Amino acid sequence: MIDSNPAVVSLGNAELLAVTREILRRGCVVEADLLVHLAEIEERRLHSEMAFPTMFAFCVDELGFSEDQAYNRTTVARAARRFPAMLDSLRSGAVHLTGLRLLARCLTEQNHRDVLAEAAGKSKRRIEEIVARLDPRPPVPDSFRKRPVGKQATLEMTSPVAAPSGPPREHAPSSHR
Repeated sequence: MIDSNPAVVSLGNAELLAVTREILRRGCVVEADLLVHLAEIEERRLHSEMAFPTMFAFCVDELGFSEDQAYNRTTVARAARRFPAMLDSLRSGAVHLTGLRLLARCLTEQNHRDVLAEAAGKSKRRIEEIVARLDPRPPVPDSFRKRPVGKQATLEMTSPVAAPSGPPREHAPSSHR
Protein backbone atom coordinates (compact mmCIF):
# COMPACT_ATOMS: atom_id res chain seq x y z
CA MET A 1 0.00 0.00 0.00
CA ILE A 2 1.25 3.48 -0.85
CA ASP A 3 1.72 5.83 2.06
CA SER A 4 -0.72 8.59 1.24
CA ASN A 5 0.38 12.17 1.31
CA PRO A 6 -1.82 14.05 3.82
CA ALA A 7 -2.22 16.94 1.37
CA VAL A 8 -3.56 14.54 -1.28
CA VAL A 9 -5.81 12.67 1.15
CA SER A 10 -7.41 15.94 2.23
CA LEU A 11 -8.52 16.80 -1.33
CA GLY A 12 -12.12 16.33 -2.33
CA ASN A 13 -12.88 14.09 -5.31
CA ALA A 14 -13.32 16.90 -7.84
CA GLU A 15 -10.22 18.65 -6.57
CA LEU A 16 -8.17 15.43 -6.67
CA LEU A 17 -9.16 14.86 -10.32
CA ALA A 18 -8.38 18.48 -11.23
CA VAL A 19 -4.94 18.34 -9.59
CA THR A 20 -4.21 14.98 -11.27
CA ARG A 21 -5.09 16.43 -14.68
CA GLU A 22 -2.83 19.42 -14.00
CA ILE A 23 0.08 17.12 -13.10
CA LEU A 24 -0.53 15.18 -16.30
CA ARG A 25 -0.54 18.42 -18.32
CA ARG A 26 2.76 19.48 -16.76
CA GLY A 27 4.17 16.01 -17.41
CA CYS A 28 3.35 16.35 -21.12
CA VAL A 29 5.17 19.69 -21.24
CA VAL A 30 8.20 18.23 -19.47
CA GLU A 31 8.20 15.19 -21.82
CA ALA A 32 8.15 17.46 -24.88
CA ASP A 33 11.01 19.54 -23.43
CA LEU A 34 12.97 16.34 -22.77
CA LEU A 35 12.58 15.31 -26.42
CA VAL A 36 13.88 18.69 -27.58
CA HIS A 37 16.97 18.18 -25.40
CA LEU A 38 17.49 14.61 -26.59
CA ALA A 39 17.31 15.73 -30.21
CA GLU A 40 19.90 18.41 -29.54
CA ILE A 41 22.20 15.95 -27.76
CA GLU A 42 21.99 13.70 -30.80
CA GLU A 43 22.46 16.61 -33.22
CA ARG A 44 25.66 17.61 -31.40
CA ARG A 45 26.70 13.94 -31.19
CA LEU A 46 27.39 14.33 -27.48
CA HIS A 47 26.57 10.66 -26.96
CA SER A 48 29.50 9.77 -29.23
CA GLU A 49 31.83 12.10 -27.34
CA MET A 50 30.87 10.21 -24.21
CA ALA A 51 31.81 6.91 -25.93
CA PHE A 52 28.25 5.69 -26.46
CA PRO A 53 27.87 4.00 -29.84
CA THR A 54 24.24 5.10 -30.26
CA MET A 55 21.77 7.55 -28.83
CA PHE A 56 19.75 4.56 -27.66
CA ALA A 57 22.70 3.27 -25.61
CA PHE A 58 23.23 6.75 -24.17
CA CYS A 59 19.58 6.95 -23.09
CA VAL A 60 19.63 3.52 -21.45
CA ASP A 61 23.08 3.54 -19.86
CA GLU A 62 23.59 7.22 -19.08
CA LEU A 63 20.05 8.47 -18.48
CA GLY A 64 18.62 5.26 -17.03
CA PHE A 65 15.70 4.87 -19.44
CA SER A 66 14.17 1.48 -20.00
CA GLU A 67 14.67 0.11 -23.50
CA ASP A 68 11.05 1.00 -24.36
CA GLN A 69 11.46 4.56 -23.08
CA ALA A 70 14.70 5.00 -25.01
CA TYR A 71 13.18 3.66 -28.22
CA ASN A 72 10.02 5.76 -27.98
CA ARG A 73 11.84 8.93 -27.03
CA THR A 74 14.66 8.72 -29.55
CA THR A 75 12.27 7.85 -32.37
CA VAL A 76 9.94 10.75 -31.58
CA ALA A 77 12.80 13.18 -30.92
CA ARG A 78 14.24 12.44 -34.37
CA ALA A 79 10.87 12.71 -36.12
CA ALA A 80 10.01 15.91 -34.24
CA ARG A 81 13.06 17.64 -35.68
CA ARG A 82 11.37 17.22 -39.05
CA PHE A 83 7.82 17.73 -37.79
CA PRO A 84 7.81 20.11 -34.78
CA ALA A 85 4.01 19.82 -34.66
CA MET A 86 4.59 16.43 -33.01
CA LEU A 87 5.96 18.24 -29.96
CA ASP A 88 2.94 20.53 -29.92
CA SER A 89 0.68 17.45 -29.92
CA LEU A 90 2.64 15.94 -27.05
CA ARG A 91 2.92 19.19 -25.09
CA SER A 92 -0.85 19.76 -25.28
CA GLY A 93 -1.59 16.16 -24.32
CA ALA A 94 -3.41 15.57 -27.61
CA VAL A 95 -1.26 12.57 -28.65
CA HIS A 96 0.69 10.37 -26.26
CA LEU A 97 4.34 9.44 -26.75
CA THR A 98 3.66 5.89 -27.92
CA GLY A 99 1.15 7.16 -30.46
CA LEU A 100 3.67 9.65 -31.80
CA ARG A 101 6.27 6.90 -32.12
CA LEU A 102 3.81 4.81 -34.14
CA LEU A 103 2.87 7.75 -36.34
CA ALA A 104 6.48 8.77 -37.01
CA ARG A 105 6.87 6.29 -39.86
CA CYS A 106 3.91 7.52 -41.86
CA LEU A 107 4.11 11.30 -41.47
CA THR A 108 4.95 13.41 -44.49
CA GLU A 109 5.24 17.13 -45.16
CA GLN A 110 1.81 16.98 -46.76
CA ASN A 111 -0.10 14.92 -44.19
CA HIS A 112 1.51 15.46 -40.77
CA ARG A 113 -0.89 18.12 -39.47
CA ASP A 114 -3.99 16.21 -40.57
CA VAL A 115 -2.68 12.91 -39.21
CA LEU A 116 -1.76 14.44 -35.85
CA ALA A 117 -5.21 16.02 -35.63
CA GLU A 118 -6.85 12.68 -36.46
CA ALA A 119 -4.77 10.90 -33.79
CA ALA A 120 -5.65 13.42 -31.07
CA GLY A 121 -7.25 11.73 -28.08
CA LYS A 122 -6.94 8.25 -29.60
CA SER A 123 -5.74 5.10 -27.88
CA LYS A 124 -2.70 3.19 -29.06
CA ARG A 125 -4.97 0.67 -30.80
CA ARG A 126 -6.83 3.40 -32.72
CA ILE A 127 -3.53 5.01 -33.73
CA GLU A 128 -2.29 1.62 -34.96
CA GLU A 129 -5.36 1.53 -37.22
CA ILE A 130 -4.50 4.99 -38.60
CA VAL A 131 -0.93 3.85 -39.28
CA ALA A 132 -2.14 0.64 -40.96
CA ARG A 133 -4.36 2.68 -43.25
CA LEU A 134 -1.63 5.19 -44.12
CA ASP A 135 1.31 2.79 -44.37
CA PRO A 136 -0.05 -0.66 -45.15
CA ARG A 137 2.39 -3.50 -44.89
CA PRO A 138 2.23 -6.57 -47.11
CA PRO A 139 0.80 -9.61 -45.37
CA VAL A 140 3.32 -11.75 -43.61
CA PRO A 141 3.94 -14.82 -45.73
CA ASP A 142 3.42 -18.25 -44.30
CA SER A 143 6.72 -19.37 -42.98
CA PHE A 144 8.27 -22.59 -43.99
CA ARG A 145 11.08 -23.97 -41.99
CA LYS A 146 13.64 -26.24 -43.49
CA ARG A 147 14.26 -29.31 -41.50
CA PRO A 148 17.85 -29.70 -40.50
CA VAL A 149 19.64 -32.15 -42.73
CA GLY A 150 21.81 -34.46 -40.72
CA LYS A 151 23.48 -37.75 -41.41
CA GLN A 152 21.15 -40.09 -43.16
CA ALA A 153 20.29 -42.96 -40.95
CA THR A 154 20.40 -46.41 -42.40
CA LEU A 155 17.56 -48.66 -41.55
CA GLU A 156 18.37 -52.14 -40.52
CA MET A 157 15.74 -54.69 -41.09
CA THR A 158 15.64 -57.26 -38.39
CA SER A 159 13.22 -59.96 -37.68
CA PRO A 160 11.73 -59.95 -34.21
CA VAL A 161 12.76 -63.59 -33.92
CA ALA A 162 16.34 -62.88 -34.87
CA ALA A 163 16.72 -59.92 -32.55
CA PRO A 164 18.85 -60.62 -29.52
CA SER A 165 16.92 -60.67 -26.28
CA GLY A 166 19.69 -59.48 -24.01
CA PRO A 167 23.10 -57.92 -24.08
CA PRO A 168 25.47 -59.48 -26.59
CA ARG A 169 27.43 -62.43 -25.33
CA GLU A 170 31.14 -62.26 -25.23
CA HIS A 171 32.79 -65.14 -26.92
CA ALA A 172 35.85 -66.72 -25.50
CA PRO A 173 38.73 -66.24 -27.84
CA SER A 174 39.47 -69.38 -29.72
CA SER A 175 42.97 -70.54 -29.83
CA HIS A 176 44.43 -71.76 -33.02
CA ARG A 177 47.33 -74.02 -32.67
